[in-house]
Amino acid sequence: MWGLNDIKIGDIIGERTDYIKDIHFAEPQMEAAIDAVPKEQIHNLYAVLMKLCEEDPLIKVWKDDVHNELYIRLFGEVQKEVIETTLYEKYNLQVTFSNTRVVCIEKPIGVGNSVEVMGEKENPFYATIGFRVERGELNCGITYKLGVELGSLPLAFHKAIEDTVFQTLKQGLYGWEVTDIIVTLTHTGYASPVTTASDFRNLTPIVLMDALKQAETYVYEPVNEFELTVPEHAISTAMYKLAAVPATFAEPIFNNNSYQLTGSLPVAKTESFKRILHSFTEGEGIFTTKPAGFTKLMAPFPTRKRVDYNPLNRKDYLLHVLKAY
Repeated sequence: MWGLNDIKIGDIIGERTDYIKDIHFAEPQMEAAIDAVPKEQIHNLYAVLMKLCEEDPLIKVWKDDVHNELYIRLFGEVQKEVIETTLYEKYNLQVTFSNTRVVCIEKPIGVGNSVEVMGEKENPFYATIGFRVERGELNCGITYKLGVELGSLPLAFHKAIEDTVFQTLKQGLYGWEVTDIIVTLTHTGYASPVTTASDFRNLTPIVLMDALKQAETYVYEPVNEFELTVPEHAISTAMYKLAAVPATFAEPIFNNNSYQLTGSLPVAKTESFKRILHSFTEGEGIFTTKPAGFTKLMAPFPTRKRVDYNPLNRKDYLLHVLKAY
């Protein structure tokens, strides 16, 4: 087949029918920083990675404009090696990766309220904004609600607030994306004709993050369900190694001279367990996994470096925003 230069995974050749099912790809649960060698090639690398993202939905790239760094979402070390080889062989780009880390999420614990009123000394913007944040239902993502009349603001201002809420919650108190949260807009105000949408875009992160700080958040790490089949002589070692991860698993089932174990383990430990499996099963172990959601971590929580000017640091945030305002 040839002549389909712009085709992407998921595109349909011919006409759509009811026999074609929508394909939903799992989100990569690990990430690593990627850098060009030499560093002067970073802009070319970013352009090529964006092109690869369009061709392959399994590649996710995001940019840290503050520190001028690139990050790529990954399913594992093998994908990292494939990307490195592809960049060199197809685009003559040499790259280095940082150590791979898992991508956690944050969820609010309680309820938080915050309001910034136009005209008050510490509010330099021509806008009033108030938010209430609270925990939402499992897997609800971000639920945004109006606790004010729709007509209290021009629609452009409402849109500026809502868009900024979703953008701000990509980085929570510990730097991870916030989910399963309900955000309610409780207060609004503006001064026509001096107020602009920028007033709301710049003020929203301060108020929202202050409300989130009051509510507090837990950090959750991704976990995998697994099935493990090992020969009879390896079951004790397998259970010992899994317990040390730590993994949770059911009683092993014996069948045809082998044992089967099912359970769950952290994504962060999955690759390392795969690597040692061969050593104690003599190559006879079979280990399969699939994503199984997230589990709550105990404090102290892992953090991720922010890729913006932190609205939790009011002084530095306003210094940057007002300079560009």
